[in-house]
Order: sequence, then C-alpha cells, then structure tokens
Amino acid sequence: DSGVLINTQGGSAASEDDILVRRMFFFDAVSSKATAQSLPTVYRYPSTMELTFTVRTDDKNLIYPPQLYLEYTNRLLGALETSLEARFEVTYTMDMAGFWETWTILMVMSFLAAFFVWAFRLYCYQRRRQNSNMDSDLLYKNQSSIHADDADLLLDVNAPDDADDVNAAYAVDAADDADDGDDADVVLDVNAADVLLEGGRVIGSAIFLLLLAVSAYWYLFYKVGAFTGALVLGVIFHTLSVVLTVYEQCSYDIFLLDWEKPRLGLGVSGGTEMQHVSVWRSLFVANEWNELQTARLTCQEVTLILMMLFLYGFHLEGLAKFSPDTEDLSLTPMDNTSVLLRFAIAAYLMLFFALVQVLLKVFILHPYVAHPLEDFVDVLTMSNISILLLRDTFAGYYLHGRSLMAHADTSMTELNLQLKKEEEMQVSARGLFPGSEREDLAGNQAFEIYIDQGLREKYDAKLMNKIEEARMRARNEQGLVAAAKKPAVPVQSTVESQGEISEMFRKFINVIEANPSHHVRERTGIEQLFRTPPDMLMMGSNKSIFFHDFRCGFGSLLLYGIEDQLLILDILVFCAFDMMTKNWALDAFFTYAVMKVVTYIRADQGEKNISRKSLIDSRFLI
Repeated sequence: DSGVLINTQGGSAASEDDILVRRMFFFDAVSSKATAQSLPTVYRYPSTMELTFTVRTDDKNLIYPPQLYLEYTNRLLGALETSLEARFEVTYTMDMAGFWETWTILMVMSFLAAFFVWAFRLYCYQRRRQNSNMDSDLLYKNQSSIHADDADLLLDVNAPDDADDVNAAYAVDAADDADDGDDADVVLDVNAADVLLEGGRVIGSAIFLLLLAVSAYWYLFYKVGAFTGALVLGVIFHTLSVVLTVYEQCSYDIFLLDWEKPRLGLGVSGGTEMQHVSVWRSLFVANEWNELQTARLTCQEVTLILMMLFLYGFHLEGLAKFSPDTEDLSLTPMDNTSVLLRFAIAAYLMLFFALVQVLLKVFILHPYVAHPLEDFVDVLTMSNISILLLRDTFAGYYLHGRSLMAHADTSMTELNLQLKKEEEMQVSARGLFPGSEREDLAGNQAFEIYIDQGLREKYDAKLMNKIEEARMRARNEQGLVAAAKKPAVPVQSTVESQGEISEMFRKFINVIEANPSHHVRERTGIEQLFRTPPDMLMMGSNKSIFFHDFRCGFGSLLLYGIEDQLLILDILVFCAFDMMTKNWALDAFFTYAVMKVVTYIRADQGEKNISRKSLIDSRFLI
C-alpha cells in the first residue's frame, strides 16, 4: 500500500526481514500489458522455489508452519525459449544459535586447556633441567647442541672406595682453563640504539603475527565456514605436533651397554689368551630395536578395511543424509549429505575399530600371547646387553639386560639349562634389584631415569662430540645429500671412546644397584597421573634418580607409544580429504598414503639415528 517493495533480498537466509504473504501467483502474463486488449511484453515465472521446514525451539518433535520462498524471473515475450529452467528445493532446518554458542565456548575452553597443558609440560621440562636460565632450549625443547669447543673437556671417572660415597664415582677435576673463567666474566655492552632496534623488531613481529592470526581467523570462519575452518586448523596443528614428535623420536641418544666379559680361548699362536667380546649380539639387539621403531598398537589397514565394509557394505554412509529418517540408509546421487555428519560417522567408526584392537591387545594378546616391548627386554637379557635411551638432555630410560649366565656367548645347551633354572626359580630374578622383597620390584628391568649433569657432560665430551664432529666433517666433504645416504664408518678413536663410556656406565649402574634407597623411587599416584619429573636443580648436580617403569614407558620413543596421536591424525586426514572428495574409498586411500609417508620417514631417520649414536653401520640394520 505504501509503494515500498518487499522481500527484495531474496533467499531463505533473509527470513527475519521478510514479510510473509498467503497468496502467490505462478505465471504472470498480465502485468506487462499496456491495455486490456494489448499483448503482454514480459512473461514472469518462479525460477526458484524453496520449501523450508523449521524445527521448533520449544519441542524438537514439532515444526513451524512451512514457508515457501519464490524467486521470480522476467523474460521478454519475444525472446522466450522452448524450455525454461526452474529449481525446486526442500530444506529442513533448525535454530543453530545455541549450537554455535556452545561450539564457541568449547573452542575457547579447548584453547585454554591446551595452554595449561603446554605450560605444565614446560614446567616439567624445566624440572628435568640442571639449569634455571630461560633460554631457547627451554622454549623450544630442542636437544642440547653439541659444540666442538667442548671436545677438550676430559673428566676422570674413578671407582668409589665406599658404595655409600656415591659422588666419589663421578668426581670432576677442578682444572678449569683460564679461558673458561674469562668467558664467564664477559659482559655484552648494549647501547640505547640496540635496545630501540630490538624493541622495534619485537613490536613489528608482534603486530605482523597479530594481523596474520586475525586475517586467518576471518578467512577460515567467515569465508570457509566455522566447522570447516576448525577442521583445517586441527589438521594443520596436529600434523605439526606429529612431525615434532617424530623428530624427537629420531633424535634421542642410544647407547648399548654390553656386560659380557672376555674369557680365555685359543689364540693365533696356539696358546691361550683373552678373547675379544663378540659384537654380533650388539648387532642383533640393534636390529631388534630398529624393527620396533615403526610398530603400532593398532593396524591401520584393518581399521580402514572395516570402515569400508560398514560404510559401503552395511550402508552406514546413509546416516550422513540431511533426512531425519534413520531406517532408510540408501544414498542416491540426489541426496545431500552433511559435512558434520560425515565427520561424526568417520570419526566414531575409526575410534570404535581402533578401541576394539587396543582392548584386544591390552587384555588378551599382551598378557597371554606376546608383548613386543616386554619381549624386547627379554632379548636384552638373553644377549647380556643393557640399553640407555636419553630422549632429553638429562632424562630417558634404562633397560636392564644384564644376564644371570656367566656368558651370553654360549651354546644352545647351556642356554636351555639356564632357562630351565629360571623356570624352576633356582636363580634370582632378572631385575636390577633382585633382592627386593616385592616380586614386581625384584623382576623389573625397565626404568625411567634422570641422570646428573656431570655424567651427561662426560658422555658428551668423550663420545657425542666426536660423533657430531664426524657427521659435520662428512657433510663438509661429501655434501648434505651424499653424507645422508652413505653410511659413515666410525674412526678408531670414537670406537675407543665408546669403550670408555661403557666402563663409565657400568660403574654408574653398579653404584645405583648398591644404593637403591638413595637413587631408586616408585612413583606416587599423582606422579603417575601427571608424569611430573623430579626437580633436578633442587636435588643437586651429582644425584641421579631411577623410577620403576612398569608400563613400558620407553615405548614413547616408538610409534607404539604415540598411538593416540597417530589415530587422531588418521581421523583428521580422512575427514579433511572427505570434504574435498566426498568419497570414502578415496579418503581411505589418501589416509593410508599419508601414514605410509610418516612411517617411512620415521623408519629411515630412526635407523640413521641408531646407526650414528650406537656406532653400528647402517648396513647391518636390516
């Protein structure tokens, strides 16, 4: 009546501004007539018809009156085609304001939880350190760099006269170079210009990162969509997390400690002389550990095959339709599916099949058939070899493999006799502390350890520095690519240093074994829950701590121990590809391919790390 055009925005999205009417027309060939007797010049028809059903907010089982949205199109009468295009669509919708409000709250809570977890891990990392200064190593949790200037640091290791005098075993010579004293007194003079430049750099970087984050937020949540943006961010950040975890797993320090003693044998001259200890047991143990690098708790192939069976064979893909009917699961090319529902189906199916495999292994296969990590510890005992694994500068794991037999290089008859004695309990337990009253403590061979700073410095100075120097020398002489492909044969001086480190670690373990009350602890319930490390700075620089590891925590250095991260990566990658392909089979193929790439990188870099740190030629790692 007022002459103002209504409903000009069009589309169902503008329903709040629309004025509802009860009448409509389907064809209009009258409005364009100049007179009652003249012919129409324009033909008007509905090119788009959208019927919308909205669920009520007070009762989810009821709907509001349906609304029909019509969009008219004008065509000149002289330019009419034989056929005209028209679209009819039916939409089922509901008020999603509460859902997205809950979604936003959950996102904020997730970010807050992630911040507190990060802060707690940073706190735990600080407690493992022997230095309270805030540096780049603390911020980025990188392995401590090894400098060639420290190669001249030589620290003597003397056996303790008294077992109670623990510090005597690791006495550090007080001969400090004059240059070291001068370095400690160096003070950098920073003028006002440097302060201003540094402040400007920090402010500029902060503004850039802020603009980058805000622009990414607007693009992902207002252009791509809230759920799609969250999924993309989840894939990016979790992939980065897995990459960093795999990098840490490929950079830990490993040392094989052989307890075998030389024995008399027939020499070249025909007389008796002391025989060298065979290295083949060390090669065997290194190969077994290398094979465990890429073992997983679940089988990805089985999970993906079962998903395809249920999605296509049992037609569970039909649950992703917008239709509320759950009885008819048939899916036709005309049916529209929800991204959120497809994510829910894929995620829950994959979680269910993975959980079934985990429960099967944890409660049936591991206790009654075989546990790969525990079997590896048994192999260490049969080989009379212990392994020291340092995932951090001062933290890691110790797997005690000292055999109860006089010699591990023995015949099958003697080996079977020894196993028979263990079966009949005629010998002591295999653990580091066989005299303990508790059976679980007496037989435990795995420990989470935190070593003192002096021991670490000796280990770096006598062995790790030389290994790092050899690697850098190979890079300079052969190039980065050639040095990475060609296995490096350690020089004789490095091999001799390995023998010195072996003797040092033997004395170290003997001291721990002689003083269990001073060095060995069992985690409390709170410590087991949060995995908090001891405060090494407060405990002093000459004390090492051993925690009993009953749950094979050293598996965290393998893919076996990060199954949760790998499973989440599988789900996110599967759903991310599903947004693009809408094809479950292709999603499974791409997910399998991505995990194969991750496994290959882990196997390749892990083998190189074992070869470099244990001084075993990679050609022996089959």
